[in-house]
Amino acid sequence: RFPLAHADFYRLNGPGDLVEIGFDDLSDDTVLLVEWPDRAAGSLPADRLDVALTLMPQLALEHRSAQITGTGAHAARLQRLMLVREFLQQAGFAGAERRRMQGDASTRSYDRVALAGRRAILMNAPRRPDGPPVRAGKPYLAEDVKPFVALARGLRERGFSAPEIFHADLDNGLLLLEDLGAEPVVAGDPPVPVETRYAAAVDVLVALHGRQLPNVLPVAAGLDYRLPAYDLQAFLIETELLLDWYLPRANVAVPDEAR
Repeated sequence: RFPLAHADFYRLNGPGDLVEIGFDDLSDDTVLLVEWPDRAAGSLPADRLDVALTLMPQLALEHRSAQITGTGAHAARLQRLMLVREFLQQAGFAGAERRRMQGDASTRSYDRVALAGRRAILMNAPRRPDGPPVRAGKPYLAEDVKPFVALARGLRERGFSAPEIFHADLDNGLLLLEDLGAEPVVAGDPPVPVETRYAAAVDVLVALHGRQLPNVLPVAAGLDYRLPAYDLQAFLIETELLLDWYLPRANVAVPDEAR
């Protein structure tokens, strides 16, 4: 996902030696692991994680204590890492193997976690403000995971396939979900849509439209979620993403007449 560099500063005489070893030539997206960082005091980035290893001979000769400190922007990232660790421990997945999954068009991230034959999906979705209104006073993105929880449970209660929620921290935006597998809706080389899977998705929409559905869904005890109406304004918010995000990314100018 990113370039990774390892540096050992033990033999440096001072910060001036960093130029000779190409320290300033690393790209901004490089993750740098530095041993003996005190040799370059004053030249390290403000946003970093400091790891201090200490011998613990009273426990065992090979025992080490690790203290991790986040500075700058990494202080909040470290706090988030600890929240995730505690969440997995509470869910019975302490020490689970975690593998990053491809994300979606959001600030959420996903890991596939596995432990002793059990598998699940970790959704990491920090709470975020809606941001400025996009159209007619309405925002685009959800603030937290409550809508996801409400819809997943509402669909399952009505016999539809949606991931079961094994464990949830609604305040911190952490969910442990059923792993529904890795089969895509496109396959082959070059990738083409798998028609039977798209047809199944259409069948679900038809079945939903044939039911009288509630306007309010429960999230947890004493907490409900009111479904917003998917009206013309909401539809235009989605459509304008093509004009405002996708086409400029493809270097396509949209004339006012087309808009």
